Amino acid sequence: MARFFIWFTLWSMPVLAAAQSSEVSVIKDLKADWKVYQDNQYLDADKSDNKSTIYFLVEAKVFKGASLQIESRKKFSVFVNGKLIDSDRSGIVLFDLDSLSALYSSHLNFGIVRQAIEISTLLVIRNSASSKNENLIVRKAHHFFDFSILASIILLIFFVILLRSNPRLTFDYLNFIKLFSLQEREESSMTTRITSSINLLFYTFVSLLTSFLLMIIFHFAYAELSLANVFQVDTLTEGFYQWMKLASLILVILFGKLTLVSLFSNLYKSTEITALQFFNFIRLFFFTFGIISFLMILFFVTKVLDPDWYYNLSFVAIVLFVFWEVIIFLKLMSRVPFRIFHLFFYLCASELIPLVILIKVVFY
Repeated sequence: MARFFIWFTLWSMPVLAAAQSSEVSVIKDLKADWKVYQDNQYLDADKSDNKSTIYFLVEAKVFKGASLQIESRKKFSVFVNGKLIDSDRSGIVLFDLDSLSALYSSHLNFGIVRQAIEISTLLVIRNSASSKNENLIVRKAHHFFDFSILASIILLIFFVILLRSNPRLTFDYLNFIKLFSLQEREESSMTTRITSSINLLFYTFVSLLTSFLLMIIFHFAYAELSLANVFQVDTLTEGFYQWMKLASLILVILFGKLTLVSLFSNLYKSTEITALQFFNFIRLFFFTFGIISFLMILFFVTKVLDPDWYYNLSFVAIVLFVFWEVIIFLKLMSRVPFRIFHLFFYLCASELIPLVILIKVVFY
């Protein structure tokens, strides 16, 4: 299992970073063509404050093989030649111009009713067809994807360094069979010395990996998660800044978790369970975000752009972390000297209540 995770990580990280970067190329930004209907006439959108509904004309014959890409964090509805073709959508939506012209006409009058001002309307073309339309393509810099590729390379290098410096500890962290095993009979000295320098490097790596995957979720599910707006990337430099900021926050949370576990294990006079509980908690991070990485790859391969799908990845993490509460309860039953009633309250204080607070912060 651990070897599989290593090879999966080495293969998947570049895919996560680059899968979307070659999807489409931008032909034209239609914002300059926006119109609004006011005082019985169509005016340029920049001359009016009322932009709840915008209009623009696209000649499908001029842009053969192209698509209209609409992106907004809030819900919007789309009309073509006065007919509703899509409603209550959010995120990124693509409309094939050739298909629309076959249904209506080559003169496509679009109307977009939206809840917020922030929206983008781009004419794009898939890169597979770019050789036929080289004169139309003006490539747009995708700062988030540039950041993702560089971040993936950094994570891969970091992972290889950890693997070569201490292979046994690496395999211990990636041993997911032990994560769900109720009895762990083989414990190396490194697994019990949870504040050793090599363990601190693993905590840093898992913070960087977790924050990177969360930023991908935030990037695609920005309309659903409250924290997404805080960690948006507009430039390459900002990408690394937001990554370090989120990674530092996660690292602080991990050390807060360690402090909390140590505090309550001392309070319950069971200090020997601190290392077991926290070491398996880091294992849980590797397991959870390994699964999320796999699901993201499936989304990229199948070209899923719906924010709801990426939002649901958060629920995958929540389900696994809640399931972990049952596993750690069973793990500690045979190790603690106190009764099950006291064990339940110990886990409520050190595991369950902090998890509920964290969910509240992220989702609300």
